[in-house]
Amino acid sequence: MKTTRRDFLSGSLSAGLFLPLGLKGLSGGLDKPGDKILIVFQWMGGCDILNTLGPMGHSVYKAARPTLAIPTNQAIKLSSTSGLYLHPALKDFKTMFDAGEMAVIQGVGYPKPNYSHFQAMKYWYAADPTILNVNKGWLASYLDLYPSGYGIPALDIQGSMSPVFTGHPVPVVGNIANFQFRTDPKTRLDSKLELRKIRAHAALSRTGADPSLTFTAASEVEAFDAAATLQATGKSYKPAVTYPAGNPLNRAFQLMARYIIYGLKAHVYYFFLGGFDTHSGQATRLNTLLSRVGPVIKAFFDDLKKQNPAAAKKTILFEWSEFSRRVGENGNAGTDHGAATANFVFGPSVKGGLYGSYPDLSKLRPPYNKANLMYTTDFRRVLAEIIDKWLGGVSSKVLPPGSPTNHIGFLP
Repeated sequence: MKTTRRDFLSGSLSAGLFLPLGLKGLSGGLDKPGDKILIVFQWMGGCDILNTLGPMGHSVYKAARPTLAIPTNQAIKLSSTSGLYLHPALKDFKTMFDAGEMAVIQGVGYPKPNYSHFQAMKYWYAADPTILNVNKGWLASYLDLYPSGYGIPALDIQGSMSPVFTGHPVPVVGNIANFQFRTDPKTRLDSKLELRKIRAHAALSRTGADPSLTFTAASEVEAFDAAATLQATGKSYKPAVTYPAGNPLNRAFQLMARYIIYGLKAHVYYFFLGGFDTHSGQATRLNTLLSRVGPVIKAFFDDLKKQNPAAAKKTILFEWSEFSRRVGENGNAGTDHGAATANFVFGPSVKGGLYGSYPDLSKLRPPYNKANLMYTTDFRRVLAEIIDKWLGGVSSKVLPPGSPTNHIGFLP
């Protein structure tokens, strides 16, 4: 079946198995990171930030969106002084914000915005708004420079590896039940015995062997060990809170909760949710998506706090989308590709609140369906703070030369 561009952008989590080579990273790294955990949650397709968190009482907002504007009496007021409102589906974001466990970085973007999904995502993956292709993802650069010594330093919780890991492959776990070696069910041999023999053969010493054979055999052993570790860790996990019924994100969040609660030695998790490319029918589609993310993020952190409070304090979740949407709606009850967005960062240890400044709607003029929110905070500053203050790295060594790395203040 042919996969269309729209299908790709609407995709969510899928089952899959990828057994990578070289899980342990490069030798000779600068330092070892600590045991803090970063979860990166990509909202693919370009989330409309104005209707997710916006100045919904502003006259330009109302004029630009005659059918899509959310009335302030239906929206959720973020605070008494900000003038910002959350989408009605995000009451859990409000709860986390009030508890000081959600930081909002406003007006996130870069000079000369690109309105192509795929090129804009490449900019984020590489942390470089000048590239054509991703030769090295920013998380790959981090993992190269700061090998933790963990057999599994990072996990990609989806069906194929994100380009953010280009240059440093990591295990891809779409469905943990499938993340294992399987033998031919028709063979007469005992499956467990067969697997032990395969691993033992790969682990044999091969003095004088061709380097490519040595590398392949070592990678096979690593893959066996990674699969065994992921199958065994937290096998008895049960949620301590009620996750939202019927939410397709539950599986990914519960898998991460399982590993974090039971102490898997991994400090980066990555996954995405598609469907944010709302050129038409935006009101219903955005409501469906936000109704999923709000409750599951809160349930996830509540689960961590109940079962392993220390691990909860060491975990943050960072959300990003490649861009936002135009200020004005189009003729199809939707919005087209835009520019500046916002980032949300969650966790008991974040310094909750608003950071940066929201793009000024007062400066915009009709036609609003051509108008954009222009950036006020460079996205590389957000990544730099995560690298420096959470992951224990040095952002100037991880990010491309010339990247702005001055901190914003949302992490301790």
